Order: sequence, then C-alpha cells, then structure tokens
Amino acid sequence: MSARHTGFIIRNSKSFNTECVKKLYFCYARSLLDYCSTVWSPIDQCHKMSLEKIQRRLLKYLAFKSDNIYPPRKFPENRLLERFSIPALEIRRNILAVSFLYKVVNGYIDTPEILEVIKFRVPQLQLRSTDTFYLPTARTKLLKKSPIYLMCSTFNKYGKSCDIFYDSQRCIRSIICLKSMANFQ
Repeated sequence: MSARHTGFIIRNSKSFNTECVKKLYFCYARSLLDYCSTVWSPIDQCHKMSLEKIQRRLLKYLAFKSDNIYPPRKFPENRLLERFSIPALEIRRNILAVSFLYKVVNGYIDTPEILEVIKFRVPQLQLRSTDTFYLPTARTKLLKKSPIYLMCSTFNKYGKSCDIFYDSQRCIRSIICLKSMANFQ
C-alpha cells in the first residue's frame, strides 16, 4: 500500500519542491511503513530490503528533482539518506521499538502483561555483560521475531551507554539513533 502511495506522490508532485514531496511521503507512505512496526518488524534481510526499496524509490526521485538526473545504478543509499536528512526505515523501527520499551518499563503505558514477560538482568558481581535485559538464546525464528525479544535485543545492542530507568526518552532515542546510524553505514 505504501508503494502505491509513493508512486502516487511521485506522479502528482512534478511541480512541487523537494521539501513538499518529503512531507507528502512522510504523511502518506512512511506513516504506513511505521504503523505497528514494533509488532511486525522484519528480521530477514530480504524483507527489510523490500521495505527500504520503497524509500529508495522516493530518494531517487528527490535526487532527480534536485539535479535533473537520476543517480547512477548502485549509488549508495546512505549518501542519499544523508543528503535529504531522512533516516533509514530500519533505524526508525529501532527507535520506535526502544521508545515503546521505554514507555512500558517506566509506566507510561500501563501493560502489566507485557512488563511481566520482560526479564531484567540484575548483575550480582561486576561482570563483563552490561546488558539491561536477559534474553534466552533464540533457537527458533519464532522467538527471534517476537516483539518483546526484538525490543530488548535492540536496546541491549545499542543502548549500552544509557540507563532506561534514569535517562529521558529523548536522550535514549538520540543515542539509539546515532548508534544505529553508525551501524547502518
């Protein structure tokens, strides 16, 4: 559905400037790609790429509007993302997952059913592992794809330098964004 919206935006925005096209994309297409992403976030590379392909199509169109020429084949997507100040969809999904986890852990979303499933790692001694959440080894894709496992593993991966109980949501989001961007490129 969001691919159709992106095509609609590209076909009907020939006389608009790039900022207007970006706003239309954010409102109509990217909002569908972000909707409930904490529940359905893909873990397979082929599924991630099919979502990123929708955004890449818009980025190429924005480059065409700016330069009057499409970027060459195999042009690095991260350079287009940087140029137009649009974060990758995977980074947005990471930020949304950690934001939801933050709200559950700090009581902004009252869901005791979810909170009782989250396992906190309480270190007994000074150990090497600084993970905030305990995650069992995922032997099946079903566990790997579960939303709680994805949220906790994302925070453990990118949130080593922040405290989910003390830091503000804005601080945690910016740290996750910076570390995800460094990992993405």
